[in-house]
Amino acid sequence: YYNTYYGDIVIPETAPNGYTVVAIGEGAFQRLSDSRFDGTPPTISSVTIPKTVKKIGNSAFKNCNLLTTFTIPATVEEIGNCVFDYSGITTMTIEDTETPLTIGGGTMSNINVFGSASALTTVYAGRDITPTSTQNTGPFQFAETITDITYGPKVTKLNKHEFWRCKVIKNVKILSNQITVIPEEAFGECSALEKVELPQSIVTIQNSAFLWCNNLSSIVLPPTVKTIGSSAFSGCVLTPEFTIPASVEELGRSSFNSTGITSLTIEDSDKPLFIRVNSSDNGTVFAGAFKSPCTVYVGKDITCEVEKGPFQFAENITDITYGPKVTKLNKHEFWRCKSIKNVKILSTQVTEIPAGAFGECSALETVILPSSINNVAGGAFIWDYALMTIYANPIVPPTCGNQVFDGVDKQACALFVPRGSLEDYKAAPVWKEFFNIEEMAETKCARPTATLENGHLKFNCDTKNVTFHYEYSYPEGGKGEGDDVAIIQTITVSVYASRTGLEDSDVAVYELTITGGNNIQGDVNGDGIVDVADIANVISIMAKQ
Repeated sequence: YYNTYYGDIVIPETAPNGYTVVAIGEGAFQRLSDSRFDGTPPTISSVTIPKTVKKIGNSAFKNCNLLTTFTIPATVEEIGNCVFDYSGITTMTIEDTETPLTIGGGTMSNINVFGSASALTTVYAGRDITPTSTQNTGPFQFAETITDITYGPKVTKLNKHEFWRCKVIKNVKILSNQITVIPEEAFGECSALEKVELPQSIVTIQNSAFLWCNNLSSIVLPPTVKTIGSSAFSGCVLTPEFTIPASVEELGRSSFNSTGITSLTIEDSDKPLFIRVNSSDNGTVFAGAFKSPCTVYVGKDITCEVEKGPFQFAENITDITYGPKVTKLNKHEFWRCKSIKNVKILSTQVTEIPAGAFGECSALETVILPSSINNVAGGAFIWDYALMTIYANPIVPPTCGNQVFDGVDKQACALFVPRGSLEDYKAAPVWKEFFNIEEMAETKCARPTATLENGHLKFNCDTKNVTFHYEYSYPEGGKGEGDDVAIIQTITVSVYASRTGLEDSDVAVYELTITGGNNIQGDVNGDGIVDVADIANVISIMAKQ
């Protein structure tokens, strides 16, 4: 039937002979020439496929350049080769179903059926797609025109090389909570990829899953991820402030190389983070990950596959803070990190600064040691000749190994110790070599207090020159029916104070309850709008631990 059909086509469920239509044959609507016998362009502008069809044959809609939208019904189980080659389809919907769709290859052996649809830009995939190619190609591999892909709730898996080297894909949205793995090289070398939305079901991101997606700036790892493979995000721009969830237990080699992160948070957890690294590697996963200046917060223990420090040779990190759940550091933790300036250890579970932990950190200026430290191993701060301030919070001077502070200017470096411990430090081996030893007036910031002033919560602290760190939650809105609505909102604010040289304060929590009344005073907060924020007739502030 080449060149016979054109215009808007509706395929019936039943043929004139009474048989059920279950397949669209090879080349059924393929355009073979430039004009039909009567001069009408031999192509179709739309097609409706009945729910009875299970198979679409090779080249069935090839060269249908007026066909712009296409829906593959949930009943279709198989699509042949070159089905949509050089068609005009821009939007493709693959209907939701639990039955997988098997697809053949395209006009090239390494391009599948969707990759050779030369006008396709937007795809909705409502089911698993299984390529028949023996070359391990993804269904959209090398696609040259697709910019947006959405995976529906019935999809259970993606494929290796799902979108490998698709140079124009920009947005990936995964709605399915059945997908647990982002496969190897699934979106690797997608140089235009900007945004990825992952579901709360992803457990594993395999090797090179987003390798060299150098425009990927919007992706949030869900709190279900446990493993991130080698080079998974290598070469990605990523958001400047990036968080590794507490759930992550393993990082592969080079997983974040050349990402340009300027603020990394490894969330608090009692479960350690394991980093894979070879003995021949020059540093670990973090060695080339950051853009200067970068701050890092470590909220859990980190263990390397071989005896290397997790930040050994890392470039561009200027500040490191260890959270309260960290129990140990590693030998050579920051060995030869030339940019690190400030080290702050908040955890009172850490008892030792290991050998070479911060050795040859030539820019290191300030170190804060928690009260729990009882030993500083050999070479821990060797050749840190820029070190100017040490806040040693242990009441009893820690024992020191060999060459702990060799190369440190002990005449210029100020050593601050707890009140009542001055003479002990002046007499203790190694510590007594410092010329400027002073007692700290305080060792911990006071817990903040708060007052309400003109719609603003003002923080105060008995410890001077502190920085306040706060978080707040605001309830979601709602909807309903009726002739009135009660304006009642509760805002929760938590705050703590910090200052260099002191332990962080305890957290203060405040609840502000705002209820409506009959004496609304208009634009109370001065924002130019009269709204719920201005209704502050009854405000209750309850401070609690």
